Amino acid sequence: MKSHVPAILGALALIGIAFALVSPQRKEVPQSAGAIAPTSSAPASSRLTSSLPTIVEVARYLPRNAAVDGSVDYTGFVQKALDDALGRPLVLPPFPILVSPPAGRRHCLIATRSLHLIGGPQSELRTDVAAVQLLRIENTSGILLDGLRVTGPGGVGRDLHHGLIQITNCANVEVRSVRITDADADAIAVANSSDVRILGCTIQRGSKAGIYVTNCTDAVVDGNVVLDTVGHVASGGQMVGAGILLLSNTDTVCSDNVVDRGVGVGIVCGSNDRQRAPDGVLITGNRVRAVSNPQNPATSGGIQLANSQAEKRTHVLVSGNSIRDCGQHAILIENHDGAVVQGNTIVASLTSAIVVGRSRGVIVEGNTLTDINSERRNGQAGVFLHPHAAGCVVRRNELLDFVGAPWPAVIDRAQPGVNRVE
Repeated sequence: MKSHVPAILGALALIGIAFALVSPQRKEVPQSAGAIAPTSSAPASSRLTSSLPTIVEVARYLPRNAAVDGSVDYTGFVQKALDDALGRPLVLPPFPILVSPPAGRRHCLIATRSLHLIGGPQSELRTDVAAVQLLRIENTSGILLDGLRVTGPGGVGRDLHHGLIQITNCANVEVRSVRITDADADAIAVANSSDVRILGCTIQRGSKAGIYVTNCTDAVVDGNVVLDTVGHVASGGQMVGAGILLLSNTDTVCSDNVVDRGVGVGIVCGSNDRQRAPDGVLITGNRVRAVSNPQNPATSGGIQLANSQAEKRTHVLVSGNSIRDCGQHAILIENHDGAVVQGNTIVASLTSAIVVGRSRGVIVEGNTLTDINSERRNGQAGVFLHPHAAGCVVRRNELLDFVGAPWPAVIDRAQPGVNRVE
């Protein structure tokens, strides 16, 4: 147990501080090449009048006879539509659009004003350039991304600090029913923002994290599906990954999500060494299955609470989740004082099902633990308390075994009387 905790924290820190790579550039269609006149002449927001159309259509900005198979780069045309929308709904056409980063940039498209971007079943923004942000939104309020599809180049990321959708320093953010495929780092990344909602999105084959929310307040991550995370190589060479990564957030709910298959950890809640400790995070009703990391077992599992800040009082509740066939430990609590792990169902952990590391006042109660320690290691248990765990309460957990190899319900390595095991 002692050897696992430092490795977990080191790998999580590396996730948070990866660096972007400069992407290659390519030539796009010049805007003068037969473009149809846009819906509006894009007056400044201060001059916007009721005579402007209420909806802006990206198709009106594309060249006549535009390619509808995603084979021609239309970055400049789409950026012009973003600039002209002025907070009005911006509707994508029913076909894929290819974009790439302009010279000297690490993002393809950027929005710095209120944005309501709408897609449909056939709408898609795609890039085949690695290590870039496809859509960057920053320093504004009133964001809605609704029903669009985003596709990246795919593959295992390496030392990257970006997401296909990157939202930073914003307020009143909603990302709903967005489908993202083949992100070579984070699929959706939201940082330093408030009143954030990520709802009903589907992410498949992301590299670093399917959904990454960091240093946000009043965030809800609900009803999303993250599938087949491929993993990410951190700067130290370790393979890491997460279905949902929550770092340094306050008053945040992560509920009713599905994380199925992939490399790394299903759901991570913690902090890196540069931001605040998480506080008041609720992780409930999620289903995590078949997430592991054979190349780096210490950073694998169903749900990990791993806080690297000096402040350890995180008030995190992990309740009513279902975890099956996930990594080294189904649930790990490290440097999260006052955490509550309650009413979770765990099936088939590789070693101990629930591990409490250097934490105080953790309550572990009412969990159902079935067929744990499938690797048959001595010294493992349903609930394992590290020697530095203190003031913890372990009670009313049920340990079930259907494979004929029963293990202790609890192992407490701390000094006698330090914790309470019932």
